[in-house]
Amino acid sequence: MNILAIGAHPDDIELGCGGLLIKSARLGHNIYMYVLTRGEASGDPRQRCMELIQSAKFIGAKSLWIDNFEDATLSVNSKLINHIEYFIQKVHPDIILTHPVSDYHHDHRAIAKSTLEAARNNQNILAYEVLLTRNFNPQLFYDISEVNDDKGNLISIFESQKSKNFMNQKGIRALTRYRAQQSRLNSNMEFAEGFEVMKLCLNNDFSLFKLPAGKIYSVDKKLDTKGIIEYVNDTPYHTNATEKLTELQEEIPFQLAPKVLDAPSPPRYDNENRLQLGAEWRAESIVRGIVADYHIEGHESIIDGVSSITEATERDLTFCTLEGEKAISAIARSKAGIILCKKSMKGLIHSANGSQYIFVDDPKFVFMQFVSSLRKDEKRIGIASTALIDKSAKIGADCYIGEFVKIGKNCQIGKNTIIHDRVTLVEDCIIGENCIIQSGATLGFAGFGFVRQLSGELERFPQLKGIRIGNNAEIGASCSIARGSLTDTIIGNGTKLDAQVHIAHNVRIGDYCQLTAGTIIGGSVKIGNSCWTGLNSTIKNKINVGNNVLIAAGACVIGDVPDADVVAGVPAKSIKSKVSTDELFSMIGRNSIPIP
Repeated sequence: MNILAIGAHPDDIELGCGGLLIKSARLGHNIYMYVLTRGEASGDPRQRCMELIQSAKFIGAKSLWIDNFEDATLSVNSKLINHIEYFIQKVHPDIILTHPVSDYHHDHRAIAKSTLEAARNNQNILAYEVLLTRNFNPQLFYDISEVNDDKGNLISIFESQKSKNFMNQKGIRALTRYRAQQSRLNSNMEFAEGFEVMKLCLNNDFSLFKLPAGKIYSVDKKLDTKGIIEYVNDTPYHTNATEKLTELQEEIPFQLAPKVLDAPSPPRYDNENRLQLGAEWRAESIVRGIVADYHIEGHESIIDGVSSITEATERDLTFCTLEGEKAISAIARSKAGIILCKKSMKGLIHSANGSQYIFVDDPKFVFMQFVSSLRKDEKRIGIASTALIDKSAKIGADCYIGEFVKIGKNCQIGKNTIIHDRVTLVEDCIIGENCIIQSGATLGFAGFGFVRQLSGELERFPQLKGIRIGNNAEIGASCSIARGSLTDTIIGNGTKLDAQVHIAHNVRIGDYCQLTAGTIIGGSVKIGNSCWTGLNSTIKNKINVGNNVLIAAGACVIGDVPDADVVAGVPAKSIKSKVSTDELFSMIGRNSIPIP
């Protein structure tokens, strides 16, 4: 009988069905193993491959294939299905062993679903469990009492993973003992492995049914196997060869794929450059006082720094705003000590790498509030000697005016406002309190407005009004905002402009909007509150945009947009019915604020 065991990572197969494979090899069956990744997210891939080959030799497998998919990023797609189908055809198995579709790990689930598709014409598929598998309901039990100690020796080969909780030998032994009791077969069966039946076909005599290869595979599957490690064991299995094998460094007849060999080592984390918080913090103390509704899971961790989810160490706090498979992948790969996650991820992720998870409604908000409460930047106050300020201008208390700033006539700056270097306020600019204007911005210049005479010549239309910017607004670097012609150009309270945003004359923008880089807004446009404009989006002149509107990147808006709509494309059209993520709606606000 040919038995093909498929696993996501080195050690998965051994944990799930190592006893069955050892016993089956001793009984003379042909064991084949196919592992999709090299486990680089949880250790040195070279060492993990070495351990896997030791394991295959210990089991007595005829062949082992180690593919080169990236660890912790697997998803159901044609490439994954094609690779699995290739090795199914190669082995023509009587039984396929793989992960369950409801497994806790997203890589495991992806392989389970891909195996079902790849083995759609095969008859017998069983799913195995590991110690952390949840909601597993075995219907088939296999007695491994005589080889259970050997399974323990097999698992101990994976030295690189010995600290992981799913490698706990007592737990693994307890699970196999429980499955034996659960089977209720007989008192002599002390240990058993349980399996879920994903697909099973029987002959009239109740033996396993198997079609000839020619009736299953009409066309041989082709695959570029470059970079896939193949270990072939031509030595017959010896029933006394149950001792742990010695290091195989000199015996391995393969080269690791260039992707592994040539991959640059990650930069060492420079503790001197870490963004440190000045104290140690536990999960409870991080979230307490910011939100009342939260849930904490995982190993207790202590952090004293913050970082991105990709660069964080076990001493860092980070956050993840993603959901679904993308979130599972990002979180599984992170080495952060504490990760703020969305509540929707509760029950979908389980700490296997020492991280602790805090589930909240808005991870980014909690992260921001926590860090901001600890890091108060030193406020700069004063006027640089190179700044040029018109005698008619008025500067509020506790402002900062940077180098080479020019403030023209009839301008007013509210208190606590910061104007960075080389900003120009041409004239008639009224800036509110607590605002920030980044370097190189130009405000209050005459807008682009001309009238063509009968002769064809262009004459500038009078630009008689100014600019009014509310409190707590931010203007990004190199933005340009024209003053009004007959009505003021207005930017509301709390609105934020990214770099290189252009706002033409007479535009009126509401409160708490976000305009990302490259946004262009034509003259006399009206935009409501809590709106978002994507990168390089354009709004034609005299367009009305409602409250809580999201305009996608690159969109060209040539018609009015109602409240709470989402538009995209050229010309922009509504796509609101096609999107519904919480992250999107948080970008545009959940409540409309009427414009007076």
